[in-house]
Amino acid sequence: MVKRNTNKIFIIVTIFIVIMLVATPAFVNVYNKHRILLYNSVIDNCKYQALKCYREDNCGTVITLQELYDLKYMETLVNPLTKEIYDSNTTLTIDEGRVNFNG
Repeated sequence: MVKRNTNKIFIIVTIFIVIMLVATPAFVNVYNKHRILLYNSVIDNCKYQALKCYREDNCGTVITLQELYDLKYMETLVNPLTKEIYDSNTTLTIDEGRVNFNG
């Protein structure tokens, strides 16, 4: 009688360990991809607004975040991962239609 209970417990614990060995790396992978996509989304929106400002002839090829704020192209830019506000003197450079975020 005691042997059956210990076998059941052993099987349940083994199944739990196997599930955790598979689930933990999968969770970490999905979590890291989500963080990267979230960051890229915010930066891509900032680049889009800078390019829009440049194409409407309201900005030059070197644009600061403060210029984008003043011209109402965007609100305060916050890093979605650390929740820190980017420095308003951070620049974006436009070169042949490509925007580089220098921050």
